[in-house]
Amino acid sequence: MDLIFNEQSLNNKMEFNDSEQWQLMIDFAELLHVLWSAEKELPTIFTDIDFYSNDLINALFNKSLKDKKYFRIFNALLTNRKSKVIEAKDYADAEVIVSVDNVPNSSLGCLVAHEEGVPTISIRTHEIWKEESIHGYYVKLGFGADDLTNVDVIIDNISEKSHTDKFLATQKNEIFDSIFTCYDLWENREKLFPFLVFCECTRSQIQEDDDKHHIRGVMNRLKILNDYLEVNGGIYSKKGFGHKARDESDTVKNNKRLKEMRYFQKPCGKWDYFFDHFGFPTNLYSAGRIHFLPCNKEKLCYIGYIGRHLPTWDC
Repeated sequence: MDLIFNEQSLNNKMEFNDSEQWQLMIDFAELLHVLWSAEKELPTIFTDIDFYSNDLINALFNKSLKDKKYFRIFNALLTNRKSKVIEAKDYADAEVIVSVDNVPNSSLGCLVAHEEGVPTISIRTHEIWKEESIHGYYVKLGFGADDLTNVDVIIDNISEKSHTDKFLATQKNEIFDSIFTCYDLWENREKLFPFLVFCECTRSQIQEDDDKHHIRGVMNRLKILNDYLEVNGGIYSKKGFGHKARDESDTVKNNKRLKEMRYFQKPCGKWDYFFDHFGFPTNLYSAGRIHFLPCNKEKLCYIGYIGRHLPTWDC
């Protein structure tokens, strides 16, 4: 994930005392932590500011040494592991002008965000940086002396948790809509379904039926389960979930052969029975089933089986 740092939002820092500056940077670090938690890695921040040489960033880094969470974030930015320098010369033929208190300012960060189609991330040092979008105008010089482009632009901006939630939801929807193969589903499973943990055996089960209509049917049902868990804080209730989800019958549970068909190994290495299940539509066979194991203690569900309806009687 790439984000562009709005360098103008750092220019208003002198309006705040040391304590207020610290809180603003903690709020900024918290945004990055939310994105880190959701994406399993810290986003790469592109900026024309050398974070390593910035006095404020360094002071806050030193102050964050006692807090492991914030230390990891500031350390990643300062060591350039998760910050990349924008070369101003690469964008010398254009600029984005943003007015702050009726004073026009040229923002390289907003320019790069506009041209690259990615959001800015801002420190909340001014009312305009607290909004979910930044309004400005884009100026680009063409080849001719009179060939000048000047248009109003709106740039997506992230400066609070509601913005990150919206951004992550949009990203998830874009990924979801682009998946039509078993490989893409497996590679993006953690991003799409953060409340579902897939057992390794499901990889081969998914790969056995690499039909795009089948894959979409599986994904739509997994999304329903994940969305339910997200709304309910990871807590599963069969009655609350609905969607014809059910437990296995006593006939299945008391039959050793049938019972073993529902026995799967979780990623931690432990084996367990996956009796809860619900169906999914498929054009490959008459009935598809997803077997899962709710774990309210961990606030998630394990997915152990995706495929044909498992036998419910002895042949």
